[in-house]
Amino acid sequence: MRKTLLSAAFLAATALTTMAQVYSQNIVGYVNKTFSTAGAYYMIGAPFDVGGQTLQDIMPVVPGASLALFWNVLLQDIDPATQPQSDGTTWSPNPVVWPGTGFFFVPGDVCTVTFVGNVPTGVLSRQDDPTGVGTATIVGSSAYVALSPLTARGGSVATVMAGYPATSGDLLPLFDPTIQDINQAVEPQFDGANWGPDYTFAIGEGFFVSRGDPSSATWSQTFNP
Repeated sequence: MRKTLLSAAFLAATALTTMAQVYSQNIVGYVNKTFSTAGAYYMIGAPFDVGGQTLQDIMPVVPGASLALFWNVLLQDIDPATQPQSDGTTWSPNPVVWPGTGFFFVPGDVCTVTFVGNVPTGVLSRQDDPTGVGTATIVGSSAYVALSPLTARGGSVATVMAGYPATSGDLLPLFDPTIQDINQAVEPQFDGANWGPDYTFAIGEGFFVSRGDPSSATWSQTFNP
């Protein structure tokens, strides 16, 4: 089942480019991401472990009037109750964002944001809160769940989704900032053995998973660079 994000904000087509470079030494790294259109939606994640893991920890300096918008699985839409805004140095409210969670960043101006922290290694699981380590679930029945890579790496679908218990018919709806909507022309699907078509994820890129099986799933993987 396909879905289209119907919010008017997603329907505005804007031209933009997202670029990222990642540098690391041992397990400490940083990645620069450029957001080239003010007011456009970009789907990103938290690629590093930064301790407190709040939005302020992850993105301490952004343009004023920037927004962070979070996906509500139950509503299947942007959560109207949690829409943090930054004045340039401080986010309010300041929610926790764990690696593996995707969200939308709406820059108040053209900018390059540097993400810095420890590269998550070992056995990694998508988590929603500190008590849910290793137990967080991805709901089924074709609901959209906003995710991001569990650590600071990009690459092919097979690389990024390693450890995810895919079932036949699972989809990866990808938000395309150039059209400000899901790009249905490039929507990897699992056929029971492989994902296709392939797609190259950027470091820190967010995406949706639509799990066709009615059962929920826990996504965990081992990463030892």
